[in-house]
Amino acid sequence: MSRRIKRNYKKTLITVGVITICVSFVHFFITANQNTNTTPYQPFSLTTLSNQFNPIKIGIISEKDPIMICAEVQGEIKNIFANTGDIVKGGKPIIQIEDPLRIYENQLEREQNNVQDLQTLYEKTQQTQQEKLQHIQETINLFQQQFNQEEAKLHSLLRNELDDAAIQ
Repeated sequence: MSRRIKRNYKKTLITVGVITICVSFVHFFITANQNTNTTPYQPFSLTTLSNQFNPIKIGIISEKDPIMICAEVQGEIKNIFANTGDIVKGGKPIIQIEDPLRIYENQLEREQNNVQDLQTLYEKTQQTQQEKLQHIQETINLFQQQFNQEEAKLHSLLRNELDDAAIQ
């Protein structure tokens, strides 16, 4: 009985595999005949200096038919002029790319501001450290004066005692 189940299981697997391969071939030939003039990506061309891109091909943007697009420049998307389901005609911009030079200029300006902030912080820290060092030096000088005064008093007391001992 176990042998018969294994044999039926193998037949079923082989049948399912053959059916899957046949369906795949049929699907491939149907879709290949429908899309003979399409490319794997949708080319776009730069039309203005503001980096607005226009489609070359007329079509409808939909979630079911994704189209890969390629930009001629890199950058952040500034504006989107077309939405899902919109009819897009040639010559009409669908997105606007932020000018890469402006992005780099803004980044450079931020970095320069950071350098200025760090320079200001360094100068303030250096000034604070100088003030602390000056205060420490003044404290040392004050203690040195007090030490010298106490040392002079001690010498004076010792002389007085030695003089008193010599007199006696």
